[in-house]
Amino acid sequence: MDAPTLPDALARELAGLRRRAYGPDADIDGDANAQRRLEELESLVRAASSPADQAAAAGPLPFAATLTPGSSADDDPPSRSRPATHPTAPSTTASRPPDAGTRAPGPPDTVTGDSREPAPTSSAPSRRRIPRWLPIAVAAVAGLVIGLVLPPVLADRPDDTLELTGETAPALTADWVAGLFDWLGIDGDMVLHRPFQGFEVRSGPNADGETCLVVVWGEEWADGRCLPGGLPPVVDFVVELGGPRPFGEDSQIGSVVRFELQGDVVEVTVQDAQPPET
Repeated sequence: MDAPTLPDALARELAGLRRRAYGPDADIDGDANAQRRLEELESLVRAASSPADQAAAAGPLPFAATLTPGSSADDDPPSRSRPATHPTAPSTTASRPPDAGTRAPGPPDTVTGDSREPAPTSSAPSRRRIPRWLPIAVAAVAGLVIGLVLPPVLADRPDDTLELTGETAPALTADWVAGLFDWLGIDGDMVLHRPFQGFEVRSGPNADGETCLVVVWGEEWADGRCLPGGLPPVVDFVVELGGPRPFGEDSQIGSVVRFELQGDVVEVTVQDAQPPET
């Protein structure tokens, strides 16, 4: 049984309300009177339709051409869907639940004539913007790491490192050198390190358990230090006029050779004297 035809005036009014409700420029959400009128007209269409027409109306309702004067309920009514990308004004009224003849809102369908194809969707991945503070934070952390790591790496390195030879240091026969050992409290054997530029270097404990370092240049020069608590003893040799010349004629007066005991090795640092200003 064919569905009755709406009067021209009602068909035009219903078409206009449907464009406001389901078209690309939908604005009916803020108009409560228009929403009520749309419900009345659609109820009128459903009431005038046969059971078969009502069952067909419950299926998908793609957005198609709006009703024109003389159209009937057999024609496909416009879809209740709205474009997903179209901004809508906030509604001040409660939204009504979908009727039996409508479907839940979703992406619009593309209709060309009688063909009905789903609207294309963008598959491009969304871009994530990098926070502006992130590069600054990374640079600050990198600067902190460089400040903590580089100073020890770039610190002055010793000119030489004297390892233990595994030999026991021989006894010294000069009386004045023996007096140095008595003054330091060394009464036991000491161990030898690798020599440096003619210097004999030995280390060991004294009678008080302190760590001692003694540096000897033949029978011309000797000096030593003993320190408690694991502190590194240091012995400085200063090149003086008429004294030992460890670097031969290149030994500048006032140059310093420092010997520092670090664990089982002795680190040697040479500091040349500054030439006098002319």
